[in-house]
Amino acid sequence: MTFATSGNLPKPLDPTIQEFVAHLEGEGERLKKLMGEDMTTRRKIAEMVREKFSRSGPVMASVIDMTLAESGLKLRVYEPETITAPGCMLYLHGGGWVMFSINTHDRLMREYAHRAGCVVVGLDYSLAPE
Repeated sequence: MTFATSGNLPKPLDPTIQEFVAHLEGEGERLKKLMGEDMTTRRKIAEMVREKFSRSGPVMASVIDMTLAESGLKLRVYEPETITAPGCMLYLHGGGWVMFSINTHDRLMREYAHRAGCVVVGLDYSLAPE
């Protein structure tokens, strides 16, 4: 296999991404232990690992947590300081339907709202197998 030494070389990672990758690598041993734990413990550890990078992000005009009366589902609504796009974006957080939450994806939803210039609604859906 040969590697390019000139031309379109990959750009270095952003320092924040480098820090995130280093953090995950540092948590590697603890993450490996997840396989032997029950799902509740796995979820707690996964939330703790992501906590540092879930905080902060762009400042919003408002962030509102609410619960839908009929279903009990929780929502978080992000309104950016400047709205430039009509409508809103519904965000379903990652995690294979079994992990994570709107808390672990808070920063990402703030980034989407800020960069897209629209309201973002994050749904904190029930995780499988619940």
